[in-house]
Amino acid sequence: MNSICGVLTKMKFEDLTPESQEAARRTLSEMLKMKYQATYDLPDNTVDYLGHRVRESFVALESKRKQTGSGED
Repeated sequence: MNSICGVLTKMKFEDLTPESQEAARRTLSEMLKMKYQATYDLPDNTVDYLGHRVRESFVALESKRKQTGSGED
C-alpha cells in the first residue's frame, strides 16, 4: 500500500491514460450534476473537493492496475 500512496502524491491527472482522463471527466461531471440537482448549490470548495477525490480514485485504480500487471483484455 505504501508504494501506491507514494504514486498518488506524484501522479498528475495528465499522467493518466487518455481513457482514464475521459472517464474521470465524465464521473466528475455526473457527480457535480447530481450534487447540484440535490441542493441547487455548487460551492467552489465542493467542486474542488470532488475533483480531487475523483483524481485520487482514478490514480489509485490505474496505479493498482499497473502494479498487478492487469491490462485490458
